[in-house]
Amino acid sequence: MKTKLVRRIAVPFFVSLILILELQPSLFSKNLEDSLHQSNQFWANDYFTEIITLVNSSYTQHLRLHKNGKFQLYRILLHSKRNWEESRYEGKWKQLSDDKIILRPNSCRVYTSRTLVDRRALTRAYDCDHIEMIFAKQINPTKTQAQLERFELRPDQYGSGHGEFMNRFKNANNTQIAVVLSSNNDLIAWGIGLSFYKPGQRGRILSDVGIPLQEITIKEVIETSFRFTPSKSNSIKIGDIIQLPKR
Repeated sequence: MKTKLVRRIAVPFFVSLILILELQPSLFSKNLEDSLHQSNQFWANDYFTEIITLVNSSYTQHLRLHKNGKFQLYRILLHSKRNWEESRYEGKWKQLSDDKIILRPNSCRVYTSRTLVDRRALTRAYDCDHIEMIFAKQINPTKTQAQLERFELRPDQYGSGHGEFMNRFKNANNTQIAVVLSSNNDLIAWGIGLSFYKPGQRGRILSDVGIPLQEITIKEVIETSFRFTPSKSNSIKIGDIIQLPKR
């Protein structure tokens, strides 16, 4: 009688244990997926450098991290005696810690054009799967930049050298950015993915701390650049950031 009682108790116990063991992987998988989703939500955004001036040239960089683990890093360079040169690095990113990810490009191409609004011509492509770049969150340097989050990209795009600081605006997950590179009578902005926009669409120029200053209207789109007109006659500077609705 005692043996039968033990058997009756033991069978349900082992069935429950098996069910728990079977459910654990799916629960673990769901928690992992939720964690990855939150991580991708944090990192997926547009990042930009200020205009960086060298001896005979100047440049800026635009980084876009996608939620699917891919990235685009574009760099536009103006030589004082040569054409515009645009480098495009594309590949995958992976999180290393809460405040650090790694970028591994698998496509590296360089384009050139006589002006910002000319069609780009591919001048060279090269193997770059040996390059790794660390992208890490930094402490905000000043209180006046409270609306900006600061990051460091290191090493540089060639796989060695010093790091470069990049910024992103807080609470800008559903937008993308373009950088003003011509501020004379012909106003031109540059950035990743601008070919998806159409003439007549609007954006807004932001201050250094992310405050909207005025609206702009796109006039003409040429690959990674567009011409635009401002809603006001206020002065527009090279390096100003234009915020656009995400396409």
